[in-house]
Amino acid sequence: MGDQQVVFMSPQTENLDYLYSLVDRVSQQMTENKKKRAALLREIDVLVNEVNRSSLKKPPRDTDFEVISSFLKQRNIQVQEPVTHRSRSDAEEIENLREQNSVLKSMLQEKSNNNNEMLTLLKVHEGCLSDVVSLLRRDVLSYHQGLINKCRELYQDRICVLEDEEFKEYMENVTDVQELLDMSEIFRLLLRMS
Repeated sequence: MGDQQVVFMSPQTENLDYLYSLVDRVSQQMTENKKKRAALLREIDVLVNEVNRSSLKKPPRDTDFEVISSFLKQRNIQVQEPVTHRSRSDAEEIENLREQNSVLKSMLQEKSNNNNEMLTLLKVHEGCLSDVVSLLRRDVLSYHQGLINKCRELYQDRICVLEDEEFKEYMENVTDVQELLDMSEIFRLLLRMS
């Protein structure tokens, strides 16, 4: 023990709780990352296996050809019968699809022409209908004007004449009443004298 220096350790006065919590968080994150990496590797393996299996399978059957053929048959349009997928070559399939496309294009063109003709016909009918409506309006207007004129004539011919007659009778009655008043005045005067 001669020349060795003796080191005395003093008790730690610093608080290391925050450092321990950070180490714990880093440890938890590393564990979580390992789990995610393992799950990702499993998903990659599953995808690789599916790709490998699907590359060994035959290509899926094209059902569009049969659907279009059925659509055309319902409209009594004959096209080449579909050949089974195994015995059909790409060239035959392309040729069948081209035939279907040409038939569908001609149907579309025919429908488009038909629709345009219908629109033209509709415009003509709309014009005729507006003419009929305007003629009906004129007819109704002339009927109403005639009816009003008849009512005026009746009013002037009958009601005015009746009013004039009634007024004449009134005036006659007024003169009769005046004569009666005059007579009664005369009788009263006579009675006074006697």
